[in-house]
Amino acid sequence: MGTQTWVTDNLVLILGTMTTLIFILLILCMVMYSSLSGLKQRYQQMMGGVEGSNLERMLMEHIDETKQVVKKNEWLEQELNRQNDILLTAVTKIGIVRFCAFEDVGGDTSFAVALLNSDNDGVVFSSIFGRDDSRTYAKPIVRGNSEYALTEEENQAIKKAMGK
Repeated sequence: MGTQTWVTDNLVLILGTMTTLIFILLILCMVMYSSLSGLKQRYQQMMGGVEGSNLERMLMEHIDETKQVVKKNEWLEQELNRQNDILLTAVTKIGIVRFCAFEDVGGDTSFAVALLNSDNDGVVFSSIFGRDDSRTYAKPIVRGNSEYALTEEENQAIKKAMGK
């Protein structure tokens, strides 16, 4: 009988404690409901996306755009490599030397022009201008040198082209 007496004696205290706990749980439920409502609203906004499209559709569109950008980048890389190959053979270095070949001809009317690519391959042109005639010579250049004898002016033109 001891337990039943204790419950009867403390019934008001037990009911008060249970009422307080129920009240606290009710407040917690309201706070949780409020938080859940806010989360639900933000979720709906996110899923609604921009201009009424949903998040999944937006992600799929971005993935498609990314694939297109990757393809474009691959094409650009191929084009860059192609352009680099062209540049390797293009004339990118020029050296010019003007000189007077003969004392009886005034001014620096003769010249040597070196046209080289990035590997210092190319050609050197020389034009010797005289009073009665003019002569032009072309000599191939490989790695900055020629298998033909070069004049001092042709060597100077090659060195200018190579930046020496």
